[in-house]
This record gives sequence, structure tokens and C-alpha cells, in this order.
Amino acid sequence: MWWVVLAFVACTKEAPTPTPNHDGSGSKKPAPIEIGSSVALPEVARDGYEPAVEGLAVVITKTGIVVEGKAIVSIQNGAVDPSEKEGGTLGVLIPRLRAFTEQLVQQPSARGKPILIVADRDTPYRTLLEVVYSMKQAGPRAFSIIARSKGDIVALPLTERERTVEAASPPESAGSARSADAPLGMFVSITRRGIQVWSVSGREGTIGAPRRTIELNDPARLDAAVGELRRELADVAAKHTAPEDRQIVIQAEMGTPLQVFAAVAGAAHASFPAITLSSGFE
Repeated sequence: MWWVVLAFVACTKEAPTPTPNHDGSGSKKPAPIEIGSSVALPEVARDGYEPAVEGLAVVITKTGIVVEGKAIVSIQNGAVDPSEKEGGTLGVLIPRLRAFTEQLVQQPSARGKPILIVADRDTPYRTLLEVVYSMKQAGPRAFSIIARSKGDIVALPLTERERTVEAASPPESAGSARSADAPLGMFVSITRRGIQVWSVSGREGTIGAPRRTIELNDPARLDAAVGELRRELADVAAKHTAPEDRQIVIQAEMGTPLQVFAAVAGAAHASFPAITLSSGFE
């Protein structure tokens, strides 16, 4: 079985043009993050998150996507208008968002700035993936999800690597070459059944027989489930200290709300500093 980790295809449509500022350089200089009343940020534990830094804000509300103050596309019922996506309903690329980002990152005041994803806590995982993927096609590689922790604005950095990951079957034997020598390949999968912890190498469970499945059938249990996940991943990280083993892929069912994803990702980042988003599954 193959999981495709942000490896999709591309293409075009007109986008708004960044408005020049007084020095003619393009979009306004990035400013401290301002959270409007239209966005209810996910609430997370501080562990695993970092102080928010200055960057370029993409705001995902219940009604649309706005980049540095410019409305790009509309959202209805959590989804981007299919006519705005290459491939329609099943598409991933949002051409207008990619085109606007291409123009934006060429402005001197924007170069090198991370993309700050300021999204409503109810935003579906599918929409998050579409936004990250579309902007990534324009060049940016540094992304952070913005959240709130006890009143403070915090950020979760994401690592974007385009690759294909093969989900392993259980190794033939505990001493197999694959089990002993392959990178750990940790995954956290968010499903209707709960949060599953497993590894591509088979050294910490497999997709068919996870190391741990944490129940998450009650939203009120999210904090407890995330606490269990944090402890589980800390145990794994303590056993595997090689740099190539301190990476983790997070995948989720497409309708998973950002609140759940953000909490799970924060718990993962506390022990695994490099997080990659997977295209997930239906």
C-alpha cells in the first residue's frame, strides 16, 4: 500500500495582484499576527508549540481564504469552491492561491518569511492540505500553524518534503534487514477509530498492527487522548535517537477538524521535531 505525502500535480487561473506599498516593493511588510473575530483558533497545550514569529499570514475562515489582506477564494461548508480547484471537487491545487503566492514571495519585504496559517479550528484537514500544497507550488517551504495556548499565540512549524512513503507490512522476522536497518519512519494516523501510532519500518508497530491505538470517539476526551499520545511518542523517541528517526508523518481523515489535528501535531512535535503532512485518506 502506498501513502502519497504531498505529491500531487499542478496548473493555472488569474489571481489578485499584491498591492504595492509606499516604497513600491509589493505587499505590506509582514506585521504581528492579528486574529480577527471571524477566526476561532485551535486551543492547544504549550508543549510542542513555539512562540509565533513574524511571517506572511494566510487566513482560513469559514467563508474564504485571505492572504496578506487579499481575498483569494471562497469557502462553503469548510470546502474551497470546486470551481477554484484544478480537477474540481477531487482536486488539490488552488491555482489562484498559487498564482497570488508566486507574486507575493517576489516582493522584497516578503522574501524568506514563513507562511503563517491562521485557520479556524473547524477547518477540515482537506482544506489545510490544499492550502499548504498550493502555496508550496509557489516556492515557500517554511509553514507554521498558528494556535492559541492559555491566551498566548503560538506556532507549530511544519516540514514540507515531497516524497512517497510505502506503508510496511509486518517484517518477516524481528531480525530482518528491513526491521534493523531501515529508518524508523514514524506515522500518526487520525481516524474515526482513534489515533494510531505505527512505523513504516515495523520497529514500532505497523499500519496493520499499530504500536498503540488511542480512542478518540468523544471530542471531550481530546485532551486526555493527546496526553496519552505525547507520553507514547516520548517513549518511542527515547529509544530512537538517530536524526533520521526523529521525523514523523501525520495523516488524517479528510474531514478531521483543525482543532484535533493541531492538538495531535503539537504532541508529536514535542518528541519529533520534523513533521510532514500526508495526503491522508477518506
